[in-house]
Amino acid sequence: MNIKNYSVFGLLACMLVLVSCENRQEPGRTFIPDMQYSAAIDAYDAKFERGTSNRLNETSALLPVEGTIARGHLAKYTLPNTDEGYEMADSVMSPIEMTDMTVAEGKALYTTYCAICHGKKLDGAGSLYESGKFPAMPADFTADAKLTLTEGKMFHVITHGKGVMGSHAGQVNAKERWKIVHYIKSVQEKIIAKQ
Repeated sequence: MNIKNYSVFGLLACMLVLVSCENRQEPGRTFIPDMQYSAAIDAYDAKFERGTSNRLNETSALLPVEGTIARGHLAKYTLPNTDEGYEMADSVMSPIEMTDMTVAEGKALYTTYCAICHGKKLDGAGSLYESGKFPAMPADFTADAKLTLTEGKMFHVITHGKGVMGSHAGQVNAKERWKIVHYIKSVQEKIIAKQ
């Protein structure tokens, strides 16, 4: 190749660069216009139109089906904070399987949140009661009357409170409340087995 050919190739390359850099905001041709220039749609807006599409009056995003529970979450506890709600809680069962791990986690949670009133041995003789700060003894979960208390009622009381005991729903989430119930029931099962 001679020098003339090199200069022609160089000149063509310079022209190509100049032409291609003419307008960086406009790429030239659009091959898929509906992807490049998508319609702005508000989520859950029931009235939208995509260009010439016949998809009118559809929602852009769908709400979940009523009663759907997000993965990793529990169903919302809906029983009211009334005497009737407390009685209806008899039929509520724990959605979490009782395992050695959940009982151990429940014991740790019980020690942190419950033992100060109900005692480390679940006998109602917690340090707060023994100090004379409580007007009445907290529930003794080892007494015969409380051994038959259902897990649903326990969960209901931890969630809403009952009598002097206030709600603990702000301190422990639903899974943690069920773990506390598992721990209490596991201790009660050992007491019943010895009788």
